[in-house]
Amino acid sequence: MRRQLRLVSFALVCLAVTRAAAQKGSPFVPASILPVDAPMDEYAVTADRNRVYYSSLRGEVLLYDRKSSKTTHIADGGVIWDIAVANNGSAVAFTRSGEGGKDYFIWTVPLDSVTGLAKGPQRRASMMPGDDAAFSHDGRSLAFAREDSAGTSLVVLPTLGGPEHVLGSFPSFIDNIRWTPDGKSLVFLVHPPRRDPSGKATIQEISLSGGPPKTLGQARRGWSGLSPDGSLIAFGDSGSRRSFVLADRTGHPVGAFTPPPGFDIDTWTNGGIVASRIRNVFRTHSYSLVDGTSRVVVDSIGGASWPLWSPDGKRIAFAVTEGSNEVIVTSPDGSSSRSIRLERPFGHSVSWSPDGRWILYSTNGLPTTAVAIEMATGKQVPLATSDRDIFTRWTDDSRGVFVVIGGQNGTTRTLSLREVDLTGASKELLQIPGGPGSYLFPFDRKSALVRRGVDRPMMLESLSGGRDVEIMPATPGFSSGPILSPSGQWIAFRRNPQGNTNAVFSTLDIARMDGSSHRSIELPFNISPGAAAFLPGDQQLLVSERASPNAKDFQFTGGAYLVTLGSRETKKLFTFRTFKTAFAQLSLSPDGKSIVYTSRDSLPAGYATLDVSSVLKSKP
Repeated sequence: MRRQLRLVSFALVCLAVTRAAAQKGSPFVPASILPVDAPMDEYAVTADRNRVYYSSLRGEVLLYDRKSSKTTHIADGGVIWDIAVANNGSAVAFTRSGEGGKDYFIWTVPLDSVTGLAKGPQRRASMMPGDDAAFSHDGRSLAFAREDSAGTSLVVLPTLGGPEHVLGSFPSFIDNIRWTPDGKSLVFLVHPPRRDPSGKATIQEISLSGGPPKTLGQARRGWSGLSPDGSLIAFGDSGSRRSFVLADRTGHPVGAFTPPPGFDIDTWTNGGIVASRIRNVFRTHSYSLVDGTSRVVVDSIGGASWPLWSPDGKRIAFAVTEGSNEVIVTSPDGSSSRSIRLERPFGHSVSWSPDGRWILYSTNGLPTTAVAIEMATGKQVPLATSDRDIFTRWTDDSRGVFVVIGGQNGTTRTLSLREVDLTGASKELLQIPGGPGSYLFPFDRKSALVRRGVDRPMMLESLSGGRDVEIMPATPGFSSGPILSPSGQWIAFRRNPQGNTNAVFSTLDIARMDGSSHRSIELPFNISPGAAAFLPGDQQLLVSERASPNAKDFQFTGGAYLVTLGSRETKKLFTFRTFKTAFAQLSLSPDGKSIVYTSRDSLPAGYATLDVSSVLKSKP
């Protein structure tokens, strides 16, 4: 599986780092091994510590010679990841996507061990699709992971080509494959099934001579593999987000450590552990609307998403979905935090209850479940489930949640508005036809915003038999949102004026809730869903651009803007980056003075080493 970094040799710390560069109070010593501007995605270091082979985002394998500071092309073709180099410098292996990107295979390039340059053409080594190649200590064999209908198989083949031997099959994907020093067995990480993201990964060992694998221990996430003599392993503590366990080969703990912020463990040195700097990291930022400055609040959290201020402005909550499945609650300055492990896989939409005692989120995939978390106890209550997506909003008194669910009544699509209390008991408040252009949004227990078709006006409909109010006349296109102002007197929608599609939303519609005024503002960008907010005073809106792919590095880049309603002026505040999604994730503080947002930031390549003797409790 893809990893940020792979190192296979003794650290370069003795060449490039002094203890004066170490992080204060940390046993780790950081360093950099590639030029800052190198277009690196993943890399591996040779045993002589002088050469770095790395994959670029342009689909190349490059060699960087540390002595000459020269970069040389080694291979190319398709998307490339999982770089590995033989300990004796005889070959480099990598995973390369197949024709049309449908499959991926293990490829190798023979190397001149003196110069490090390619001495032959690249060739496909595996007949089966696979990734995560690992050379044996003598460089004569390769092991790799192959995804199949059962999960993942562990396969071994000769480096120079030959029959592929399947050692075993596992119900989920495996990675971090390592050979024992004697070459007789493999040690690797087996992840929990995708349907159970809160499950534990296991470290397993299997013999090349046959037989079932044996479990060495449980792990939360990545590990550094075997020590050079095969006596120690290091892996993520299953009960902690950042801590790692040092154990003997039987899985018995003999020490513990925590990598520096922004680093993750990867491999061993002689007597130490290498922690690799994560190149592309999700970081939670805070942007000041007072002076325009920005700072990092929470650094290097894998998969950090959906940051949200608490109603009192004293806490920030966000979800973590890479390597764990949890909600983190932190102070605005990042000085203290609390983790709540989720019982169901996180999907989207963190929201605080108005009294700050609960957090609500929706699960991943279909069917979707809305789950409430009690902050004091961590208790998690499923409130509503649907085979379609769910929209939720807290009641003003925090005693329940409004839920809008799409459904089917015979051949007619429907939208149903329900109120669900914190035990899961619900009652239906309104049901409307769910055809094109239909819209339903709960305002309070007495009224809801309703649009009953693409050619119908937006109405504030009474749920108790009172008078209905037209908020906005019928407008062409498809509306989404809405965003309520702090005073409750104004509401804003994003709209695609070109038709009933969820494509380009370039129009911002603003209306008074009493129906007395409305206006439309054309914006020079595509508005992102769920990333807009009125500032106090109702005269300005924070609006986010839907991120678009960047051809240079395949990331998504967008911007946050301040829109002044009276003058219709649009001012760009900052740029953010996302990964695998075009949706912005930002939140305005209750006082309107700062914004928290997540951005996938690119950092210089680097790593750090730990002297294992400093953290050993007892000798294995």
